[in-house]
Amino acid sequence: MPATGGVDFATLLVGPNSIEGEAASMTGAAALASEGSGWSGTGFADMKAAEGAMTWLIDAPAAGEYVLTWTYTQDDTRDMRLSVNCAVVAESAPFTNTGSWNTAWTTGGAQKVKLNRGTNQIVLETNGDSGPNFDVMIVSPPTCVLAGDASTTCEGERALLSGAAILASAGTGWTDLGFADMDGQEGAVNWVVDAPHAGPYTLTFVYTQDDTRDMSLSVNGVVAAASLPFNDTNSWNTAWASDVTYDVTLKKGINSLQLSTNGDSGPNLDSVKVQGQGAGGEGSGGAGSGGDGGAP
Repeated sequence: MPATGGVDFATLLVGPNSIEGEAASMTGAAALASEGSGWSGTGFADMKAAEGAMTWLIDAPAAGEYVLTWTYTQDDTRDMRLSVNCAVVAESAPFTNTGSWNTAWTTGGAQKVKLNRGTNQIVLETNGDSGPNFDVMIVSPPTCVLAGDASTTCEGERALLSGAAILASAGTGWTDLGFADMDGQEGAVNWVVDAPHAGPYTLTFVYTQDDTRDMSLSVNGVVAAASLPFNDTNSWNTAWASDVTYDVTLKKGINSLQLSTNGDSGPNLDSVKVQGQGAGGEGSGGAGSGGDGGAP
């Protein structure tokens, strides 16, 4: 697998990115076509009624479980084989009949994949027959959908992890698959959340650490708190606390919530709980609470 190069998808931290089918490296019978209408860019990738493949290289800003979908059309029902970083993810990814070969475009074929931080190779290839025409591949980050103004738990280990941040599952008391661990170095955890309405929301972080450290909180790429303190809970993976809160303003739809280290490592993060304060309500404008803990 190529180790460098690829299309820079840095904005995956704040929502889906798209890349044209014709921007892929096409092999076998796959070729650029531009018949019909409704496609974007310079055309689409056409299997030309034979076996072929498309290979995309993308640079992901963080490791995580992403979702791939494709905008495609075909007057048939055919499947494709999907591989990511040289490992087969789906032997038979189904694509339905859209009723046309180059006008009735639809988006589907969703597949969950694990991408690494940095360059990733995505290959979609025919499976013993020809395949659909492909206009666009859409790469979506893991997204936590907020449940109205009710408190919604967005897991740390399911967020986008960059720097030294990794999934860990030592100890007890954490939820779901584990927690995000800075691994004694600098890193960041980025939650992509889908808010039902614009307005003020309260963030409550669930964490543990045998130290006092601070983190920088950014909302949609803008620093909301340069030094948010996290207290010493007297354990690295058992004594979980939820005493750090911060009020932020989110826009309707996709938002980015990122905690990043501040010159040192940081706490282990199990989750962030996001609770709305009511559509159009008055938030505190970013007043936060971190207890007595400060930066080391």
